[in-house]
Amino acid sequence: MNRLEGLGFLCLTGCPVAIAVSQPAAGAILGILAGGLFAASVRPRPTACPAPPPRGDEGLQRNFEPGVSVGGTGRDWGDGLVCRIPSSATGGASCTFEQTLAPGAGVPLHVHAHDDELHVVLEGTVAMRCGDRDFAAASGTVAFLPRRVPHAFRNPGDAPARLLTVFTPGGFDDLVAELRGMPPADAGDETKRDVIRARHGIRIIHPMAGGRRNLPP
Repeated sequence: MNRLEGLGFLCLTGCPVAIAVSQPAAGAILGILAGGLFAASVRPRPTACPAPPPRGDEGLQRNFEPGVSVGGTGRDWGDGLVCRIPSSATGGASCTFEQTLAPGAGVPLHVHAHDDELHVVLEGTVAMRCGDRDFAAASGTVAFLPRRVPHAFRNPGDAPARLLTVFTPGGFDDLVAELRGMPPADAGDETKRDVIRARHGIRIIHPMAGGRRNLPP
């Protein structure tokens, strides 16, 4: 398992690539990028620029106010899951959650059809799996887990771990609300929960014997 520091890892063409970067190296990389941007800025500009290609988000509502969530605020859904900025505050562009994982707790291997996940590990170390890669994300790591690539994560330590997760586009908070709103008699029925997940483009995969779900080591 690769320990990630500095810039965490980049995800290229849907495949996560782990990198370990020291602070000086990170500064050098940023300097190169900044230099490239500066060099581009001094080149002669064409008199006309072609229209940018559509990004697929033209249908998102854009007339919303900036959203700010100070420490301790947000909707607490229980089990360490707090919605800090809901989809309604971003016009559907994203939603942001803070998660506290108890020792051994995590999210089983699953796949999203429509949304990407960006994780920032705030405390502890989180074991993550994305595609065929397993890695340890220490505090300070930023991890991008793309849609349509199976992924999972858990806390392998003996103390709580905490991470901030941004889903783009939004809508994951609607899934959470629907799951939390299930009648108590149905809340433990994984078949019924899977029906709800499917409506939101999410599928749990690789169930293990005894109903246990696949988690990274």
